[in-house]
Amino acid sequence: MKPDFGEPTQVFDLFEGKNFELIITRQGEYNNYDKSKFSSSRSAISVNGEEVERTKEAMASIKEELDAAPSLASYEYKAWDGETRDFVNGILKMYLNPGDAISEITTSSTPKKEAKKEPKKEKVAETAGSTENNSASEVSSDDDLDSFLNDLDI
Repeated sequence: MKPDFGEPTQVFDLFEGKNFELIITRQGEYNNYDKSKFSSSRSAISVNGEEVERTKEAMASIKEELDAAPSLASYEYKAWDGETRDFVNGILKMYLNPGDAISEITTSSTPKKEAKKEPKKEKVAETAGSTENNSASEVSSDDDLDSFLNDLDI
């Protein structure tokens, strides 16, 4: 059941719409799109360099153009596999413990592939009636991006 929000609004119009002006500037080493905007004038879509009118023939030619467009399926969401998760966690580890990451790189002459290991658990020392808690948080190979971001409290 869809909620009723009143009269439907038209998101875009191929015959009386506004073109989107993509303005790309450089911010340091990165592209910035903040100045992009919709043009102030309305215009119809153009096919083969000519603006089309609202006719059945024009709509058929627009449909042909859209059918000939490249597929965007390769850009759809895909769940991460173990290799991708390990790669991202390795990058994030550099930001969590930069000293450890640097020492790992400088002390190793050849890159090592880390095998999945069971996390080491430190023994909790028990004394008469009291328990000393381990203040260091344990990180297992099952941690992922979501738990990392949750730990940062962003």
